Amino acid sequence: MKKLFAENLKKPYNTINTALQKIAIDNGATTLAEVAKYNIDTEGYNNFAKLIDLDWLMDEFDKTLHIAKKDVADYTRYTLNKQQVNISDLIITNNIKSFQLNDGTIVNMGYIRGYGRSEYVVLIIDTNGEQDPNILGRDLFAFVILPKKSKLAPLYGREFLLYDAEGASPENRSAAIEEAKNNSEEVYNACNEGSEYSIFCAARLIEQDNWKMKY
Repeated sequence: MKKLFAENLKKPYNTINTALQKIAIDNGATTLAEVAKYNIDTEGYNNFAKLIDLDWLMDEFDKTLHIAKKDVADYTRYTLNKQQVNISDLIITNNIKSFQLNDGTIVNMGYIRGYGRSEYVVLIIDTNGEQDPNILGRDLFAFVILPKKSKLAPLYGREFLLYDAEGASPENRSAAIEEAKNNSEEVYNACNEGSEYSIFCAARLIEQDNWKMKY
């Protein structure tokens, strides 16, 4: 069963990564960082700069993947360790966009803050849509978009943490990079089925265990 859960993630993971690269190319660039529409919210987020505007990204996904946009109100709660966890708690902000791929995968997008007063797009990918079990680390996985790489990276995994550390101020960058390396190891170790840290399991699955679900 664990092998099936891992395999079920590979298809939407690859589909979205391919779409991100195509979006950049179709807009005459090599990376999303060159073409993505930016939006700075000066009221609600203390001047944090959103690296990619969600409305723009939704439109681009629609062009590339022909997505079915979802009403977030219909799909905002997941079961985690027999408790109801609101998706807005996982994604951090209340500005959530939701869509469905042709294979039934549901993707919820919002923002998460990083170094350099930046907000990354974070995605919660539900590999089997509205079907059970809806458990983080099994059929629910969290990723962020890295604009300069036009790709997904597991939320709080080493790739994301190192990428984000580059946004630290010059005097703090070396320390931020070292901290990122240490934190990624903690993230891998924290991933356990049914725990509150199952949000980290995409990082362990892909970066440490090479797509083998060992937790």
